[in-house]
Amino acid sequence: MNPAKKGANVERELRKILSKKGFNAFRVRGSKGAGDVLSLYKGKAFVFQVKYTKYDKIRVSRHEIRRLVDLYHRHNPNPDKEITFVYLAVKFRGIGWRFYHIVQLWSMLSGIFETIEINHRDGMKFEDFLSYVSRSLE
Repeated sequence: MNPAKKGANVERELRKILSKKGFNAFRVRGSKGAGDVLSLYKGKAFVFQVKYTKYDKIRVSRHEIRRLVDLYHRHNPNPDKEITFVYLAVKFRGIGWRFYHIVQLWSMLSGIFETIEINHRDGMKFEDFLSYVSRSLE
């Protein structure tokens, strides 16, 4: 299967599992922008950049992370009150979904490196992501 088709499949899968948990989720087809899946939940917006890998790590470019950080700051003028949540959502084959808040990823990116290596152990499992979202919206 070609990479674009795999990417589209995991985007659809994420949209489906979010919808089952009460999110109004939409896939942005042919997305070359910051987000692949957009969602609304309890009056808040969620933007997900979706990735898939067969490995237990994935590399993401500084440029891609920077675009997501810019999106986050543009839609959250008050840093004490998030209204738009921006995540990197990675499906690790054989491991499952992991979610990384974009501010967490930005803090991990240091020095002159053009990419960041992201390990599945550093992300939140789907259930942990849902718990975090519920606590954040209380």
